[in-house]
Amino acid sequence: RDVTVTFDPRSLGLAEGAATVIVAAQDNSLWRFKGNSTFREFPVVIDLLPPRIDLLSTVHNVRKGGTGLVVFRLNEVPESAGVELNGTFFPAYPEEGGGEGVYLVYFALPPDADNAVKVSLVAEDGAGNETRRSFPIRVLAGKFPRDTIRISDGFLERKVPEFQSMDPSLDSDLLKAYLTVNREWRKKNHDRLKELCSTSTPRRLWSGAFVQMENTKNMSAYAVRRTYVYKGRVVDKQVHLGLDLASTAGAPVPAANSGLVVFAEELGIYGQTVVIDHGQGLFSLYSHLGGIFVSVGDSVERGQDVGASGQTGMAGGDHLHFSTLVSGEFVNPIEWLDAHWIADNIDNKLSLF
Repeated sequence: RDVTVTFDPRSLGLAEGAATVIVAAQDNSLWRFKGNSTFREFPVVIDLLPPRIDLLSTVHNVRKGGTGLVVFRLNEVPESAGVELNGTFFPAYPEEGGGEGVYLVYFALPPDADNAVKVSLVAEDGAGNETRRSFPIRVLAGKFPRDTIRISDGFLERKVPEFQSMDPSLDSDLLKAYLTVNREWRKKNHDRLKELCSTSTPRRLWSGAFVQMENTKNMSAYAVRRTYVYKGRVVDKQVHLGLDLASTAGAPVPAANSGLVVFAEELGIYGQTVVIDHGQGLFSLYSHLGGIFVSVGDSVERGQDVGASGQTGMAGGDHLHFSTLVSGEFVNPIEWLDAHWIADNIDNKLSLF
């Protein structure tokens, strides 16, 4: 059987450094009236000191709904390290060009964040010793418009049967079924994306500004507050977490930057979807596709076609829904499409180390 033994090195007066744990056991055998006994020795290291965090980056201006970057150095390889922001953890990754012990973390500032953000660096070693260090962050305002989505009977009759065919348990009433999908499926889809994006390639796979699908008009912005109205009555409210880019029907959809395909299949309200891991916690999402041209495990280059635009999922017409995510949290794609923002907030900061 398994036996767990816990002891406190400090209370035992043990010092830092190498030590040996001796485990002895004895049974109740009558052999020589002493029982059978055995022991084993296990080398261990006594570690009483928590990791030391040295903050390297000094300017952290982050817009609501946007991405922040913090760079720091640790004096030992951690069991885990990252940023904790309002209870959400964003893991750190080694920065290859920064020297020994240098780590970076991309973190997401929610669109509804207030100016009193609780944010800190956290590092824990293999012995469970933890260090927390706050760092300065300046929250910049963001503009998030509102929109009204009017649901017609024609839309319900065209779209809802697609979802009912996927899940026969959906209500036969078209509006009730639609609301179930728009609310419950949306949450399940976001939970799935959070899980999918919790593990990322530890090295940076992308370079330069992300590219937008060519000849497109932005039909809906990031973090738009949508109110859904049916026959003059408000029936739902949701937040749109991406850009809706419209072009011609079936237009080719390029990878916004280089990376590794980690998802390429149906995803509820998003329809046919591709997700690309760009490394170090950064992901991009392409949905409502009419066709998928890549498979999980494929390496893609910036500008390579990954699919064609369509109207699968909860799309009212042919377009691309494009999102960017940091460790599973949606962030404003406009920043990653902006070469000046990347130069000022990412490249210039990393060039200092």
